Amino acid sequence: MSKTRQKGTSFETEVVRFLQSMGLTEAERNVLNSPLGDIKNLPIVVECKNHRTMTLAEWVDQAAASGARVGKMHAVVHKRRGKNVSKAYVTMELKDFAVMLKVFEENT
Repeated sequence: MSKTRQKGTSFETEVVRFLQSMGLTEAERNVLNSPLGDIKNLPIVVECKNHRTMTLAEWVDQAAASGARVGKMHAVVHKRRGKNVSKAYVTMELKDFAVMLKVFEENT
């Protein structure tokens, strides 16, 4: 396995463990190169990225394509250098963020 792939796999595993610790116990890593995102059993498609250089538009487009395959919203979780996984950033399109806020509002 290449060093780049190892970094990605390691970060995906960290993200899954974090989500599980937050109560999303069904979260699991998807098989390598899945067209359905990096993490399965979530209400949205998630792509995880651990790169030195951020290419957010490309990553969001990749997540959008994965989300479109299954009719789900999508987001990118990207690692912050030198920070714990809980400090990773999440990037999503504003339209999806608005839907999430509306659902949250309706359930509080």
